[in-house]
Amino acid sequence: MKNKWIAVAVLVAVLVVAAFAQTAQRSSIASSQRYQLLSAQVEEQTVDGTDVPAHVVFLLDTQSGKVFRYQDARLLKGKEGEKPMAIHEKFYPVEIEH
Repeated sequence: MKNKWIAVAVLVAVLVVAAFAQTAQRSSIASSQRYQLLSAQVEEQTVDGTDVPAHVVFLLDTQSGKVFRYQDARLLKGKEGEKPMAIHEKFYPVEIEH
């Protein structure tokens, strides 16, 4: 009788662990597919108003629908005698017009 209860307890424990493992696996798959990186070539305007092709990377949040544009780190020169301004590497939000 004692062995029967031990076997039942072990079986229940195995089923509980298997159920939690399956739930954890589903959530990790869903979260790994939430964000998508997209590479594209777009037209950008220079300071003098001419359009030039530019390669950009976008980050798409498929859950919220938000889009972000990647900006690499760079140094912008200031006016004569001013310090250059550092731009840090970051994904900036993109405004989407409907």
